[in-house]
Amino acid sequence: MQAAPSLPHRQAVRLLPVYPVYNDSAMPVRMTPTSSRPPLSPRLRLSAHAKIVLRRCYLAKNAVGMIVETPAQLFWRVATDIAQAERLYPAAGWLPHAAQRWYDCMARLDFLPNSPTLMNAGRRLQQLSACFVLPVEDSLASVYDSLKHQALIHQSGGGTGLSFSHVRPHNDRAASSSGVASGPISFMRLFNLSTDVIKQGVTRRGVNMGILRIDHPDILDFIALKQTPTEMTNFNLSVGITDSFMQALARRRTYALINPHTNKQTRRLPAQLIFDRLVEAAWASGEPGLVFLDTINRANPTPRFGAIESTNPCGEQPPWLLSPLPSAPSTWPTSLHDRLHAPASTSPDWLKPFPSPYASLTM
Repeated sequence: MQAAPSLPHRQAVRLLPVYPVYNDSAMPVRMTPTSSRPPLSPRLRLSAHAKIVLRRCYLAKNAVGMIVETPAQLFWRVATDIAQAERLYPAAGWLPHAAQRWYDCMARLDFLPNSPTLMNAGRRLQQLSACFVLPVEDSLASVYDSLKHQALIHQSGGGTGLSFSHVRPHNDRAASSSGVASGPISFMRLFNLSTDVIKQGVTRRGVNMGILRIDHPDILDFIALKQTPTEMTNFNLSVGITDSFMQALARRRTYALINPHTNKQTRRLPAQLIFDRLVEAAWASGEPGLVFLDTINRANPTPRFGAIESTNPCGEQPPWLLSPLPSAPSTWPTSLHDRLHAPASTSPDWLKPFPSPYASLTM
C-alpha cells in the first residue's frame, strides 16, 4: 500500500492559540460567593496523604499563606463554578442540581478534574486548562512571544507543548543581522530556563514537550540532548516521524534533511543511521520519544485549521494505545478500567486504538 506523502514544511496553516490565562476580557471572572456552604452529604473520606496534598497544593490561601478553605469547600467552589455553564442553556433552573451533582461526583472521588481546575475554579485567575501548545516560528519576535506565554501558562498551573521544527538550523545565515543563527536547541534552553525560574514561586512546577521533525538539519543534536543529564530537565522530548522517513527506513535508503527557512534540501542521511541513534538514546536515557505526525494528521478532526505539529506534555499516546495490557490499572478508577477492557464492539470511538504507523509500509 502506498504511503501518504509527508506534510510540507511551510504550507501548513497554524492557528495562534487563545490565552484565557491572563485575558480578562476573553473570559468573565466568576467568583464563588463566600457565603455558599458545601452540602452536608456525601461525607468526604480522604486519606491522610490526600489531605497533605490538598493542603500543600490546592486549598485556597490568604495573603499571608494561611489556608482559608476546607476540602469540602474546595469541592463546592469547583462544583458551583463549573455548573455556571448551565446558564448557557434554556433550563437555567437546573443550575443548583448541576452543582450538587458535580459536588457529589468529586466528594465520592468518582471523578476529579485536573489540577488547574481545582486550583483556579471560582477564583480570580479562572484558568481551568492544563494543556497548551504554543507556536514557535522562525523569528525572535515569535520565540519571545511564546516564551512570555509559556511563563504565564506555567504560573497558572498549565503545561506547554512546543514544536521547534520551523526554526532555522544552527549556523544558518541570519540575513537581518548578517550573522549566523543559533538553531532550535539554543532557544529550547531559554524555555527550559524560564520553567526553572517560574517553578520557584508556584504550587505546581511547569513542564514542556519539545518536538523536532526527523527531517530537520539539527536532528542528530536533538536526539543526543538527554545524553547530558543536566540538559532540558524541564522537557519531554519527541522526534516528529514522517511516513517518508519510515519508508526510507523500511527500504534501507537515505532521506532528505530540509532547511525550514529555505525549504531546500541540505543533505541526505541513511534512515537506518538515524533510527539507530534514536534507539540508542531511548535505551540510555528514555528519550526522545516518537510522535508520528502523518498518522496523527490522517485522524486530524479539524484539518481545515491546519496540520497538527505538536502535542502537550501529558503524553503522545495513552498507555492503552501502546499495549493490550494497560499499565498500572489498579491506579485508575474502576469505571474507567472497566471501559478500557470492554469488548471492542461496545467501546466508544475515542478508546479505539489509532491505526499503526507501520500499517502503510511495505516491508
